[in-house]
Amino acid sequence: MTRSLVISDDGFSSYVKDIDIDNLATTEDIINCTWTTVVTRAIGHGVYMIICDDCGLMLRKPVTAIKKAVSGNCVPALFGTLIITGMNEDGDCSDMSDGDIWTVMDSFAKVVIDGEPRRTVVIG
Repeated sequence: MTRSLVISDDGFSSYVKDIDIDNLATTEDIINCTWTTVVTRAIGHGVYMIICDDCGLMLRKPVTAIKKAVSGNCVPALFGTLIITGMNEDGDCSDMSDGDIWTVMDSFAKVVIDGEPRRTVVIG
């Protein structure tokens, strides 16, 4: 079991949960999808593993993570519910510490997308 932070697709709900990351059915159930992908991204001053819906954009799921472009503008990056875990020296998922969770929670930004206010994670 891996201590993870789950960010719901509404962007406002998040919770800490011990998740069997190696069980694909478990992660797909939490994210509510059948195609997942794992990406490594900087958030705040840390680097984390993010498990997300690989088809979130095509399925028109809400934006839950944005990235600052070179121009300074923010662009949508990830869609739908996210599972965020720590990352160890070998590049594998690891438990998130309390400090890691606060780092991610501090990286949220309020943005307006298609006229709707959203709360999203800012990733690097």
